[in-house]
Amino acid sequence: NSEEHENSEEHENSEEHENTKYIEDDSYLFVVANCKRLKELRIGLECFRDFDECIIEDNPALEVIEMGSRDVEGIGCLFYSASLFVTHLPALKTFYCSNNSFSCPPCIVFEDLPSLETITLDNDAMSFD
Repeated sequence: NSEEHENSEEHENSEEHENTKYIEDDSYLFVVANCKRLKELRIGLECFRDFDECIIEDNPALEVIEMGSRDVEGIGCLFYSASLFVTHLPALKTFYCSNNSFSCPPCIVFEDLPSLETITLDNDAMSFD
């Protein structure tokens, strides 16, 4: 039975990897995709600082993306040098990004956001230093 348990664990792990974006060069990815009922995505301060890419795509009900905090001044720094892809979000109305987030990104893409009304960027957000 322990052999069967080990085989089932290996199978579960291989299925996980098939559904995960994996890059051979050990890049760190943050991906939120195909979450049919997700309406709000809020990420706190100092999160994912050393990640290489942030991909938010194909979430049909997502209305709000808030990265960082509007209440804390002088701190921020989410995804410091990561690329950002915000795509195919038909319900997205508001995008907010706090201080110093995405400060040195190789690429930023906002695409296919038909309901987007507001983009708010605090100091030095997406500054391409």
